Amino acid sequence: MPDYLLYFEKIPCYERATTLVSLCGINNSVGCCCRFRVGRYPLPLLSIPETVFIMGLLPLELYCQGLHRLFGLDRKLPFLPLMLTSVYCAVGVSYVWLKAHYLMWTS
Repeated sequence: MPDYLLYFEKIPCYERATTLVSLCGINNSVGCCCRFRVGRYPLPLLSIPETVFIMGLLPLELYCQGLHRLFGLDRKLPFLPLMLTSVYCAVGVSYVWLKAHYLMWTS
């Protein structure tokens, strides 16, 4: 099966049922947990803060492409969309760098 297809895969779990439910989310009677996977990566690929950050790009882009001109700020503050995008992306890059640094030192 190609790596890019979404499919179910049964992964054996040897922990107790309560741990199984908390780790896997779905528990069946066989003692396995079913997880969605994309290729070899289990879903969800992103944590909640990462998902919120990615979803925040949509309102930022809507503001930069339409609302900035609609509010008439394109004459007074023409640099504002670029500045907002740069700061937003800098926050994301800093988060990724700090998370990678944390994972490197804790593992």
